[in-house]
Amino acid sequence: MLRTLSLASLVFTSALVGCAAEEPTTPGSDELAGENGQDGETPKADGIDNFGFLAVEPTQAVCANPLFCQNYKLSRVNRTTTQCWGGSYADHCSVHDINWSNLNLSQAKVTKIEDAIAHETKQSGPQVLVRGTFKSFVEFVAFEPTEVWIAQRGNGNGNGTFVRIVDRGIRCITAPCPQFAEGRLNSTRDAVIDGIDYGTSAEDALQERVYEATTNGGAIVVGDRTTRSVNNFSEKYRSVNQVFLPVK
Repeated sequence: MLRTLSLASLVFTSALVGCAAEEPTTPGSDELAGENGQDGETPKADGIDNFGFLAVEPTQAVCANPLFCQNYKLSRVNRTTTQCWGGSYADHCSVHDINWSNLNLSQAKVTKIEDAIAHETKQSGPQVLVRGTFKSFVEFVAFEPTEVWIAQRGNGNGNGTFVRIVDRGIRCITAPCPQFAEGRLNSTRDAVIDGIDYGTSAEDALQERVYEATTNGGAIVVGDRTTRSVNNFSEKYRSVNQVFLPVK
């Protein structure tokens, strides 16, 4: 059964689960895909700040003195370059350490984050996203996060466009009704969509957590544009290859 989170599905799907399938979605042209000159480097004055999101990867470095190992690589999602300590740009920035202490998280949550980073594979894609600042201690460069987001789908992947989806707070009597706004991460580009396309997934608990997050700061979804024809109009969705929720 197709599972989509939209105004129509919120109203009707819960009553119809097991009774009837929604019309399937099809791939569509994604106006937020691909890096271009419209991405910019600073947020719009009247928009949500979606800049500064970095994917964290382990370097697997082996050093004679572990204190001087560059243990993590950070890179901007959706972009080919990242601004490192000192202002220079590169495809990624290496740091010796990530200082989680400013987030005031329990040790159990920090361990969960570090385990997710350590078990990342090329097939699964990024498991942890952060926002924060680089700090230099002479020969030692660290990163101090102000936010951390962790992947929720164990069988997910990082293929597609990274967007933050928020509920626009509008409700309509008739469709079309683009209930959600999505902003491309590390960009000023945005769009409105009718819902979130989970495909055939039955992860009801995850869908509930994602919807709750869209009403409180947003959920980060990685996926592609899909569409669905309903009567005489077309609905736009974002498919879900992976989804990130904030760690608090």
